[in-house]
Amino acid sequence: MKDFAEIFNEYCKTAYEGVLYRIKFGQKEDVQYGNDLDKKFPIGGVTKLFTIACVLKLIENKKLILDTKIPVYLSEEECKGLCVVKGVDYSTSITIKDLLYQTSGLSDYFVDLVKPNIARGDDNYSFEDKLNWTKLKNGIDKPGSKTAYYSSLNADILTYIVEKSTGKKIMDVYKEFIFDPLELKNTYIPMDDKCYMPALYFDGRPMKRPGLLRSSYGSGGLISTAKDLLRFIVGFFNGAIFNNSLIEKLTNFIPMSNGLDGVSYGGGLMRLKSKKTILGLLGYTGAFAFADIYNKVYYVGYLSQNDCQPINVKMLVELFEKA
Repeated sequence: MKDFAEIFNEYCKTAYEGVLYRIKFGQKEDVQYGNDLDKKFPIGGVTKLFTIACVLKLIENKKLILDTKIPVYLSEEECKGLCVVKGVDYSTSITIKDLLYQTSGLSDYFVDLVKPNIARGDDNYSFEDKLNWTKLKNGIDKPGSKTAYYSSLNADILTYIVEKSTGKKIMDVYKEFIFDPLELKNTYIPMDDKCYMPALYFDGRPMKRPGLLRSSYGSGGLISTAKDLLRFIVGFFNGAIFNNSLIEKLTNFIPMSNGLDGVSYGGGLMRLKSKKTILGLLGYTGAFAFADIYNKVYYVGYLSQNDCQPINVKMLVELFEKA
C-alpha cells in the first residue's frame, strides 16, 4: 500500500515546484513533503477563500446580508449590461449569495481574456476593465440558477463590496480579520516592487507577473507559504476568523457547468467527490487548501504543473481517503 510520500511523489513527477503540508488533529500528525514550508508561492484562486472569510465576518457583524442585490454597491452604469441573457439584462438581480455560489450568470473574463495572455507579458488592469470585458459577452444564465458557472468577477465584486462596506482596502481588511488573528507573517499581495515576487509557471517557464497579481487582487493576487496557508484553512473551518456556524451558509453544493470532474461548488467552496467530506479551493497556479471537516484532516500545498487542477483533485482525494 502506498504511503503519503509515495502518493505525493507520484502526482508531482512533472511539477516545476511542489510542496504538501498535512495536519491530522487528535493524532499529533504534522507532515510535510517537497519544498520548504516557508517558501513563498502564488496561491491564485485560493485567494478567494480569504475574501469569502471577510464576507462571512461582515455577515457575522451584521454589515452584510446575503440577499442584498449588487446595485446597493455598484452604480447603475457599472451594473448595466453585466449579465444579458437572450436580450434581457438581469444584472440588477444578482445578489451577494449569487456571487458566493457562482450563480450570478456572469461570464469569466479571466479564462477568456487574461489567462491566454499571461505567457506573452505582464499586464495591469482595473476593476472597471473587468466589468467592461464581462459586458462584451452575453451572460451564461439568469442569476440564481441551479448550476454554477465559475467566474473570477464574482470574487472581484465581493472584494469591491467588502471595501465599500468597511471603507478600507482589501489588504487592510485581510490584516484585521485574518492576518493578525492567525499570525500570518508571509501572506500578501505584491502591491509594490519592494515585495518579493515568486515566479508563476506556464508551459514550464518561470515568469514574474507582479502586474497580474496586483490586478487579480482579492480574486487571485495573494502570495503565501504552506505554513501560513495551513494556519488559514484550519482557522477558516474552526471559528478563528468568523463563527463557524456560518459555514452552513456555504454548503449547498451544486454542479458547475465549467468545472472539473469530481468537483461540485458551494458558497465559495469546492467539494471533492469522495466518501469523505472534503472542502476547500484550488488555484490556477497549482495551489490548494482543503479540509476533511469531520475527521479534521487538512492539506495545503502547491503543485505547479500543466493541467495542475485535475491532477491536484485526484491527488487530494487519494490522500484524504487514505488519512
